[in-house]
Amino acid sequence: MSIFDKCPICSTDCKGTGIGPLNQIYHIECPVCRAFRITTDAISGISPCTEHEKGLICGFVRGSHDRGLVVELRKTHIESIISGGPSDMLQKLDRLLVSLAKLTERLGQPLPLAPAERGLGYTINIYEFESQINNLIDLGYLNREHRTGADPTMVSVSVRGLDRVQKLRETRGWESNRAFVAMWFDGSMQHTYERGLKAGIEAAGYEAMRIDQIEHNDLIDDRIVAGLRECRFVVADYTNHRNGVYYEAGFAHGMGKTVIMCCREEDKTEIHFDINHRNFVLYESPEDLAQKLKVRILATVWAGDNYKPEQSRRSDSQ
Repeated sequence: MSIFDKCPICSTDCKGTGIGPLNQIYHIECPVCRAFRITTDAISGISPCTEHEKGLICGFVRGSHDRGLVVELRKTHIESIISGGPSDMLQKLDRLLVSLAKLTERLGQPLPLAPAERGLGYTINIYEFESQINNLIDLGYLNREHRTGADPTMVSVSVRGLDRVQKLRETRGWESNRAFVAMWFDGSMQHTYERGLKAGIEAAGYEAMRIDQIEHNDLIDDRIVAGLRECRFVVADYTNHRNGVYYEAGFAHGMGKTVIMCCREEDKTEIHFDINHRNFVLYESPEDLAQKLKVRILATVWAGDNYKPEQSRRSDSQ
């Protein structure tokens, strides 16, 4: 049995045990990142990451744990996790505020923020976490709760903070359980959508949203923008390379949304050079797409509200 005593993400003392054939996977119990599994190739992939990038990975693992999911990190997941995390310091503040609001059951409820909670702020740096807390207090989003001899820092989410969280939920789609699907709306792609894209999204616990299947009275461009704002993430299938898919995926990137890129294996050589270096989900059949897409969503977005782990494991073994 192989033992790990330092978290490969945040370098905190942890309990890690090798499992599986030849100890190629470690189960890690980290006080900062929480419980997760990681392959040996992912450990080597994380090692050269910057402190900022490791913070994004830490935040992803912590968030997955808080949703009841023990993720298994693979090297192929790392790029997508980093690109799908908060892109700047202000987004980190917003993510931390949303996480604290989730923990709040009543107005004025004190929340202890020990250094081990820094994964909530997508950082592995204790001093950055302290700065995040102080800045949220200065902005009026948090109140510092004064307790005699209180250790760790105690805060509560203010009314202004709760209002900020409500606006973020409405405009960023962070609480949404929908995935926006950008693809070629042609009859030849129907099986790919039903048995591949939609099936994979639903297996990960989310609802698939295709703009041509929504009743509306708006201009289609307005409806697309609204759909992108409302969704949790975007799945873009570049098969046949429609301009609309490039536009919608690019717009979603600009909004800070996670975009999972897919393409049929035989079409991959036609992917535009600007994005052909990205980590695409390449597939040979709709069923192949459904399985690969589910795995990618669970690894880079977290499980959706409708995710059923036990059912998922049984279907994977069939």
